Amino acid sequence: MIQQTVLPFKLEMTDEVLTPRAGLALIAEYMHGLGLHRDLEQELPRPGSGRGRQGAGYGEPIILMHPGGGRRIEDLRILERDKGLKKLLRYEVPSVSATGDWLRRMGDPAKGAKGLRGLEHTKEAFRLIVIKERELQLNLWGDKPKERHHAVATNLAEKWAPEEVMEWHNGRGNAENYIKESKIGFGLETLPCGRVPSGRYANAVWYRLASIAYNVLIGFKRLCCPPEWMYYTVATFRWRLFETAARVVKHGRRVILKIAGGWGSYTLFREIRENIFALYKPG
Repeated sequence: MIQQTVLPFKLEMTDEVLTPRAGLALIAEYMHGLGLHRDLEQELPRPGSGRGRQGAGYGEPIILMHPGGGRRIEDLRILERDKGLKKLLRYEVPSVSATGDWLRRMGDPAKGAKGLRGLEHTKEAFRLIVIKERELQLNLWGDKPKERHHAVATNLAEKWAPEEVMEWHNGRGNAENYIKESKIGFGLETLPCGRVPSGRYANAVWYRLASIAYNVLIGFKRLCCPPEWMYYTVATFRWRLFETAARVVKHGRRVILKIAGGWGSYTLFREIRENIFALYKPG
Protein backbone atom coordinates (compact mmCIF):
# COMPACT_ATOMS: atom_id res chain seq x y z
CA MET A 1 0.00 0.00 0.00
CA ILE A 2 1.42 3.36 -1.02
CA GLN A 3 1.81 5.77 1.87
CA GLN A 4 -0.20 8.96 1.29
CA THR A 5 -0.18 10.59 4.74
CA VAL A 6 2.43 11.22 7.42
CA LEU A 7 0.48 9.61 10.28
CA PRO A 8 -1.41 6.34 9.81
CA PHE A 9 -5.03 7.37 10.41
CA LYS A 10 -8.03 7.80 8.11
CA LEU A 11 -10.72 10.47 7.91
CA GLU A 12 -14.43 9.63 8.03
CA MET A 13 -17.62 11.58 8.59
CA THR A 14 -20.07 10.96 11.44
CA ASP A 15 -23.71 11.82 12.03
CA GLU A 16 -23.31 11.82 15.81
CA VAL A 17 -24.31 15.04 17.59
CA LEU A 18 -21.00 16.30 18.96
CA THR A 19 -19.62 19.61 20.15
CA PRO A 20 -15.98 20.67 20.53
CA ARG A 21 -17.06 23.59 22.76
CA ALA A 22 -18.95 21.98 25.62
CA GLY A 23 -17.56 24.56 28.05
CA LEU A 24 -19.50 27.33 26.32
CA ALA A 25 -22.67 25.66 27.58
CA LEU A 26 -21.56 26.62 31.10
CA ILE A 27 -21.18 30.27 30.10
CA ALA A 28 -24.63 30.14 28.47
CA GLU A 29 -26.11 28.59 31.61
CA TYR A 30 -24.50 31.29 33.74
CA MET A 31 -25.93 33.99 31.43
CA HIS A 32 -29.38 32.44 31.72
CA GLY A 33 -29.07 32.28 35.50
CA LEU A 34 -28.24 35.99 35.59
CA GLY A 35 -31.38 36.80 33.63
CA LEU A 36 -29.34 38.26 30.78
CA HIS A 37 -31.81 36.98 28.19
CA ARG A 38 -34.60 38.96 29.84
CA ASP A 39 -32.44 42.09 30.03
CA LEU A 40 -31.51 41.85 26.36
CA GLU A 41 -35.16 41.48 25.41
CA GLN A 42 -35.97 44.67 27.30
CA GLU A 43 -33.03 46.80 26.16
CA LEU A 44 -32.51 45.80 22.52
CA PRO A 45 -34.86 47.08 19.80
CA ARG A 46 -37.85 44.89 19.03
CA PRO A 47 -38.45 43.50 15.54
CA GLY A 48 -40.61 45.46 13.15
CA SER A 49 -43.04 42.56 12.70
CA GLY A 50 -44.41 39.79 14.87
CA ARG A 51 -42.47 37.21 12.87
CA GLY A 52 -39.07 38.84 13.37
CA ARG A 53 -36.40 37.53 15.71
CA GLN A 54 -36.17 39.22 19.11
CA GLY A 55 -33.05 41.24 19.96
CA ALA A 56 -31.82 38.60 22.40
CA GLY A 57 -31.81 36.10 19.54
CA TYR A 58 -29.06 38.17 17.92
CA GLY A 59 -27.32 39.48 21.03
CA GLU A 60 -26.83 36.20 22.90
CA PRO A 61 -24.91 34.38 20.12
CA ILE A 62 -22.60 37.39 19.72
CA ILE A 63 -21.94 37.47 23.47
CA LEU A 64 -21.36 33.70 23.57
CA MET A 65 -19.09 33.74 20.53
CA HIS A 66 -16.48 36.08 22.05
CA PRO A 67 -15.38 33.87 25.00
CA GLY A 68 -15.28 30.95 22.56
CA GLY A 69 -12.70 32.68 20.40
CA GLY A 70 -14.81 34.34 17.71
CA ARG A 71 -13.35 37.64 16.57
CA ARG A 72 -15.42 38.63 13.54
CA ILE A 73 -19.04 38.46 12.57
CA GLU A 74 -18.20 35.66 10.11
CA ASP A 75 -17.19 33.48 13.07
CA LEU A 76 -20.87 33.12 13.95
CA ARG A 77 -20.89 30.43 11.26
CA ILE A 78 -18.85 28.22 13.61
CA LEU A 79 -21.61 28.40 16.23
CA GLU A 80 -24.25 27.98 13.54
CA ARG A 81 -22.66 24.65 12.49
CA ASP A 82 -22.25 23.39 16.07
CA LYS A 83 -25.32 21.14 16.27
CA GLY A 84 -24.40 19.78 19.69
CA LEU A 85 -24.12 23.19 21.33
CA LYS A 86 -27.33 24.42 19.72
CA LYS A 87 -29.14 21.32 20.99
CA LEU A 88 -27.94 22.04 24.52
CA LEU A 89 -28.87 25.72 24.41
CA ARG A 90 -32.18 25.15 22.60
CA TYR A 91 -31.92 28.11 20.29
CA GLU A 92 -30.91 28.73 16.72
CA VAL A 93 -27.98 30.93 15.76
CA PRO A 94 -28.97 33.52 13.14
CA SER A 95 -27.06 33.67 9.89
CA VAL A 96 -24.19 36.09 9.39
CA SER A 97 -26.16 38.13 6.85
CA ALA A 98 -29.18 38.40 9.16
CA THR A 99 -26.95 39.47 12.06
CA GLY A 100 -25.25 42.06 9.89
CA ASP A 101 -28.62 43.49 8.83
CA TRP A 102 -29.72 43.62 12.47
CA LEU A 103 -26.57 45.49 13.51
CA ARG A 104 -27.01 48.03 10.73
CA ARG A 105 -30.58 48.72 11.86
CA MET A 106 -29.38 50.01 15.21
CA GLY A 107 -30.09 53.67 16.04
CA ASP A 108 -27.74 56.42 17.11
CA PRO A 109 -26.06 55.27 20.37
CA ALA A 110 -25.48 58.89 21.35
CA LYS A 111 -29.18 59.65 21.71
CA GLY A 112 -30.14 59.78 25.34
CA ALA A 113 -26.61 58.91 26.47
CA LYS A 114 -24.99 60.87 29.24
CA GLY A 115 -21.56 62.17 28.46
CA LEU A 116 -18.72 63.06 30.78
CA ARG A 117 -18.68 66.63 31.91
CA GLY A 118 -15.62 68.70 32.57
CA LEU A 119 -14.86 69.41 36.21
CA GLU A 120 -15.57 73.09 35.68
CA HIS A 121 -19.19 72.25 34.81
CA THR A 122 -19.99 70.14 37.87
CA LYS A 123 -21.33 71.38 41.20
CA GLU A 124 -20.25 68.26 43.08
CA ALA A 125 -17.36 68.73 45.46
CA PHE A 126 -14.11 66.88 44.92
CA ARG A 127 -10.67 66.84 46.48
CA LEU A 128 -7.38 67.34 44.74
CA ILE A 129 -4.48 65.42 46.30
CA VAL A 130 -1.02 66.41 45.13
CA ILE A 131 2.09 64.32 45.79
CA LYS A 132 5.55 65.77 45.45
CA GLU A 133 8.40 63.35 44.75
CA ARG A 134 12.06 64.27 44.60
CA GLU A 135 14.44 62.27 42.44
CA LEU A 136 16.89 60.36 44.60
CA GLN A 137 19.58 59.97 41.96
CA LEU A 138 21.94 62.92 41.54
CA ASN A 139 22.57 64.43 38.14
CA LEU A 140 26.04 63.98 36.61
CA TRP A 141 26.19 67.66 35.74
CA GLY A 142 25.68 68.86 39.28
CA ASP A 143 22.08 70.00 38.84
CA LYS A 144 19.79 69.81 41.82
CA PRO A 145 17.44 66.81 41.99
CA LYS A 146 14.22 67.46 40.12
CA GLU A 147 10.81 67.36 41.75
CA ARG A 148 7.85 65.58 40.22
CA HIS A 149 4.23 66.30 41.09
CA HIS A 150 1.30 63.91 40.72
CA ALA A 151 -2.31 65.00 41.23
CA VAL A 152 -5.40 62.87 41.85
CA ALA A 153 -8.94 64.29 41.77
CA THR A 154 -11.33 62.22 43.90
CA ASN A 155 -14.86 62.37 45.22
CA LEU A 156 -14.19 59.82 47.96
CA ALA A 157 -15.48 60.83 51.39
CA GLU A 158 -13.34 63.22 53.42
CA LYS A 159 -12.96 60.59 56.14
CA TRP A 160 -10.51 58.90 53.78
CA ALA A 161 -7.01 60.08 54.62
CA PRO A 162 -4.84 61.16 51.65
CA GLU A 163 -2.68 58.06 52.13
CA GLU A 164 -5.77 55.82 51.94
CA VAL A 165 -7.00 57.59 48.81
CA MET A 166 -3.63 57.09 47.11
CA GLU A 167 -3.49 53.42 48.12
CA TRP A 168 -6.96 52.87 46.65
CA HIS A 169 -6.05 54.84 43.53
CA ASN A 170 -2.82 52.88 42.97
CA GLY A 171 -4.80 49.66 43.20
CA ARG A 172 -6.63 50.73 40.05
CA GLY A 173 -3.35 50.90 38.17
CA ASN A 174 -3.96 47.46 36.69
CA ALA A 175 -6.77 48.79 34.49
CA GLU A 176 -4.57 48.82 31.37
CA ASN A 177 -4.15 45.05 31.63
CA TYR A 178 -7.93 44.61 31.79
CA ILE A 179 -8.36 46.83 28.74
CA LYS A 180 -5.72 44.80 26.89
CA GLU A 181 -7.47 41.55 27.81
CA SER A 182 -10.83 42.83 26.59
CA LYS A 183 -9.33 44.17 23.37
CA ILE A 184 -6.94 41.36 22.41
CA GLY A 185 -8.70 38.45 24.12
CA PHE A 186 -12.10 39.33 22.67
CA GLY A 187 -10.99 40.52 19.24
CA LEU A 188 -11.97 44.16 19.67
CA GLU A 189 -8.95 45.41 17.73
CA THR A 190 -11.15 44.97 14.64
CA LEU A 191 -14.83 45.90 14.29
CA PRO A 192 -17.34 44.40 11.84
CA CYS A 193 -17.88 47.58 9.80
CA GLY A 194 -14.33 48.92 9.97
CA ARG A 195 -14.10 52.68 9.50
CA VAL A 196 -17.15 53.01 7.25
CA PRO A 197 -19.13 56.05 8.54
CA SER A 198 -22.48 54.36 7.97
CA GLY A 199 -21.42 51.44 10.17
CA ARG A 200 -20.35 53.34 13.27
CA TYR A 201 -23.61 52.55 15.08
CA ALA A 202 -23.29 48.86 14.24
CA ASN A 203 -19.72 48.95 15.54
CA ALA A 204 -20.93 50.58 18.76
CA VAL A 205 -23.49 47.81 19.36
CA TRP A 206 -20.92 45.12 18.57
CA TYR A 207 -18.43 46.68 20.99
CA ARG A 208 -21.01 46.90 23.77
CA LEU A 209 -22.07 43.29 23.34
CA ALA A 210 -18.40 42.22 23.43
CA SER A 211 -17.94 44.29 26.60
CA ILE A 212 -20.90 42.47 28.14
CA ALA A 213 -19.21 39.18 27.17
CA TYR A 214 -16.03 40.30 28.93
CA ASN A 215 -17.91 41.18 32.11
CA VAL A 216 -19.84 37.92 31.96
CA LEU A 217 -16.53 36.03 31.90
CA ILE A 218 -15.19 38.06 34.85
CA GLY A 219 -18.25 37.21 36.93
CA PHE A 220 -18.17 33.59 35.78
CA LYS A 221 -14.58 32.99 36.88
CA ARG A 222 -15.01 34.88 40.16
CA LEU A 223 -18.27 33.25 41.24
CA CYS A 224 -18.37 29.83 39.60
CA CYS A 225 -14.84 28.58 38.93
CA PRO A 226 -12.10 27.30 41.27
CA PRO A 227 -10.35 30.12 43.20
CA GLU A 228 -7.02 29.52 41.46
CA TRP A 229 -8.70 30.34 38.13
CA MET A 230 -9.22 33.95 39.20
CA TYR A 231 -6.22 35.21 37.24
CA TYR A 232 -6.63 33.05 34.15
CA THR A 233 -6.92 34.89 30.85
CA VAL A 234 -9.65 34.10 28.37
CA ALA A 235 -7.08 32.22 26.27
CA THR A 236 -6.44 29.88 29.22
CA PHE A 237 -10.17 29.40 29.72
CA ARG A 238 -10.54 28.35 26.10
CA TRP A 239 -7.72 25.83 26.43
CA ARG A 240 -8.77 24.36 29.78
CA LEU A 241 -12.56 24.60 29.76
CA PHE A 242 -14.41 25.98 26.75
CA GLU A 243 -12.75 23.74 24.14
CA THR A 244 -13.86 20.50 25.78
CA ALA A 245 -15.22 17.84 23.45
CA ALA A 246 -18.50 16.15 24.33
CA ARG A 247 -21.30 14.08 22.85
CA VAL A 248 -24.90 15.24 23.12
CA VAL A 249 -27.53 12.52 23.43
CA LYS A 250 -31.24 12.59 24.13
CA HIS A 251 -32.67 9.98 26.47
CA GLY A 252 -36.41 10.23 26.84
CA ARG A 253 -37.09 13.90 27.54
CA ARG A 254 -33.64 14.59 28.91
CA VAL A 255 -30.64 15.95 27.04
CA ILE A 256 -27.35 14.50 28.31
CA LEU A 257 -23.90 15.99 27.79
CA LYS A 258 -21.24 13.26 27.84
CA ILE A 259 -17.93 14.94 28.64
CA ALA A 260 -14.64 13.72 27.19
CA GLY A 261 -11.48 14.09 29.24
CA GLY A 262 -12.03 11.73 32.14
CA TRP A 263 -13.15 12.16 35.72
CA GLY A 264 -11.35 15.48 36.21
CA SER A 265 -13.28 17.23 33.43
CA TYR A 266 -16.57 15.72 34.57
CA THR A 267 -16.01 16.84 38.16
CA LEU A 268 -15.05 20.35 37.07
CA PHE A 269 -18.20 20.71 34.95
CA ARG A 270 -20.39 19.38 37.76
CA GLU A 271 -18.93 21.74 40.39
CA ILE A 272 -19.26 24.77 38.12
CA ARG A 273 -22.90 23.91 37.40
CA GLU A 274 -23.58 23.60 41.13
CA ASN A 275 -22.11 27.06 41.69
CA ILE A 276 -24.22 28.48 38.86
CA PHE A 277 -27.37 26.98 40.34
CA ALA A 278 -26.55 28.48 43.74
CA LEU A 279 -26.67 31.93 42.11
CA TYR A 280 -29.82 31.24 40.10
CA LYS A 281 -32.98 33.10 41.05
CA PRO A 282 -36.00 31.93 39.03
CA GLY A 283 -38.15 34.64 37.53
